[in-house]
Amino acid sequence: MHLTLINGPWFFGKRLEFLSQNLGLAYLAACLREAGHEVTILDAVAEAPTKRIRVPLKYQTVYRWGLDYLEIVQRIPAHTKAIGITVPFTNNRIIAQELSSAIKNRFPDIPLLLGGVFPSTQPADALFPTVDYVIRGEGEHAIVAFADGVFPEKIPGFVFRRDGEIVETGPVAFERNPDRFPFPARDLLPMETYVRHSPRGLIGRRSASLISSRGCPFQCNYCSVHPVAGRLWRPRTPERVLEEIDQLIERWQINHLEFEDDNMTIDPDRVKTILNGLIERKKKGIPLTWENPNGIRTETLDEEFVAMCPPSGNRTLYLPVEHGSREMLKKMNKALNLEAVERVIGWCGKHGVRTVIFFIVGYPGETDALWREGWEYARKLRRLGATRFEVFIAKPYPGTRMYEECRARNYLIHPDVENVVYDMDFAGVRTPEFTEWEVLRRRRVMKWDLNPKSATLKSAISGILPACLFRRLKAIQEHWIGPKGKLKIKN
Repeated sequence: MHLTLINGPWFFGKRLEFLSQNLGLAYLAACLREAGHEVTILDAVAEAPTKRIRVPLKYQTVYRWGLDYLEIVQRIPAHTKAIGITVPFTNNRIIAQELSSAIKNRFPDIPLLLGGVFPSTQPADALFPTVDYVIRGEGEHAIVAFADGVFPEKIPGFVFRRDGEIVETGPVAFERNPDRFPFPARDLLPMETYVRHSPRGLIGRRSASLISSRGCPFQCNYCSVHPVAGRLWRPRTPERVLEEIDQLIERWQINHLEFEDDNMTIDPDRVKTILNGLIERKKKGIPLTWENPNGIRTETLDEEFVAMCPPSGNRTLYLPVEHGSREMLKKMNKALNLEAVERVIGWCGKHGVRTVIFFIVGYPGETDALWREGWEYARKLRRLGATRFEVFIAKPYPGTRMYEECRARNYLIHPDVENVVYDMDFAGVRTPEFTEWEVLRRRRVMKWDLNPKSATLKSAISGILPACLFRRLKAIQEHWIGPKGKLKIKN
């Protein structure tokens, strides 16, 4: 069977914030190909990263980045037998509905499937009239079974309509040993476009995304990872991870790695084995660097790990602290040892590792006093040596406990979530403790107070200059000054 897998356009503001390397689609394609099927992948964003269309929505105006719907439809091979669309964010719900309609108009008799975060957290809502099947959670086994001709009624994780009624086939079967999956089929993706622009905007490196583990055993109320990746932490072996890294180096000349794991460091011995492998490759002259931009849990770290970061090529540790008030952490159901955070920041300073701290404001129950308590703790971390702070607004994403709480208590400013795009500056909750304007103020105050003024200035400039000019200036800065702000002296 020939299948076409599509990453549609994405909603962003005036700037394309990042470019996904579509590991999800690449894993699906690899498993399908291993089972003897043919696959085409279309990435609408990467195919037209400078193309945008202004889209006025009910509550805000956004931009749709990437190929338009007609261009996508025209690129679908005429001989394809099934079409899958990934919807990795709830933000892209409107796009998924419009794109599925355009595809169904051209291919009315071809099965159309949806997968990703939005279909996994809201399967009934994702089952648009033009969608035949929704796949919940991890889709590798499910889509291979479908391509092999198994009836959807017998495939765990499928959702579809029969005689006007929604049918769910039960929970998806998460693969307990992810080493059984082949490496992502990156050869079907526009890898040269990807590697020249890392997902997080790093310039001057050839970057690749990869994952060394799946799943999350923690229960944070604001997170929607469980419907997609499960609650069981499922690691890959260090040997398999390093083998994939070698492939990335040899085939695509990668020199920067972005581990997309939610919990890379749960097993300290495993991750240290991976770092030792990176150290060995650097000793052979391979100029590797790496980051874990989704964050690392501080309780899983020790000084030995931190000391291994510089020689293995680490640029920065991202620490999702989220709040400095123990009461707020309890409200978030965020299990965190604040003393462990302070120890890790001390080790990072000792061994020359930068730290980016993640904070959240605007979570239900955050009084002014609790916010100030968290802010003061963030100041303490800055005094201990924390490098930079990313301050986020709590978002009531559907499928999370936070969303259910806000809906039950009428905290949602816009209950019709199908009309909402959760961008970085969107505050969608109003509670007895704060208004949306107060949340925006808290975020603005913390960002200005906690971060170096050079970082604040860079952020302001990025919002003014054309994207191409800003990227060029950033490349010059990284080449001549370096990522840590120190002038490079050439002998």
